[in-house]
Amino acid sequence: MSAKKKYDKQLTIVFIFMIILLVAVTSSYYIYKSSRHFNYAGLTFYKAKEGNLDLILTYFPLYNSSGDVFASLPYYLRNDPRKLAYIEIKDKLQVNNSVGVVIDDSLGNCSEGNLADLQLSVFLEEIKKKTFTGTFNRTLAQNISGLQYVNCSIADNYSILAFRAGNESMIFKENKCYILEVKDCEMMKVAERFIIGLDAHANNIVI
Repeated sequence: MSAKKKYDKQLTIVFIFMIILLVAVTSSYYIYKSSRHFNYAGLTFYKAKEGNLDLILTYFPLYNSSGDVFASLPYYLRNDPRKLAYIEIKDKLQVNNSVGVVIDDSLGNCSEGNLADLQLSVFLEEIKKKTFTGTFNRTLAQNISGLQYVNCSIADNYSILAFRAGNESMIFKENKCYILEVKDCEMMKVAERFIIGLDAHANNIVI
């Protein structure tokens, strides 16, 4: 083999190697980028990190009175919404402009109670709903300032989201309340499932 042919062969090998390397790097970058986001329930979700805390970021569309999107609401979730699909939503979710959040005494020992309440309330306030803390105990409401008595049978001017303990985590409507039934104190998961479901149902998406 002449020196020129040998040189051309080496050059071809180097060129092919560079192409393979470029394809590998590009593919790896694409796979990495793809693994950092996903689509679910009509939204795009991004994996994020805050210190040592793994979070999921999404952007909820905000609508004006004409039904047009005028802004996007960035919102962080603790849980991958795809992994919450086991929490069945049995009825269509739709809330009034005023929403009461109730945590039943059966969940009094759950550590996530305040955080789940906050997660729901902050989201609802961001989409222009007025929230308040409710109770089914009339006497308790009379004795504690800021606590409002609610009743699932007469809730005409407001919606009620009531957390209570159950044998299975699920969301369903009971009279005029939405019951957020919680198994094993997984209140954050049920709260975030409700948030995703509320947005999905507003856009006629079944999840």
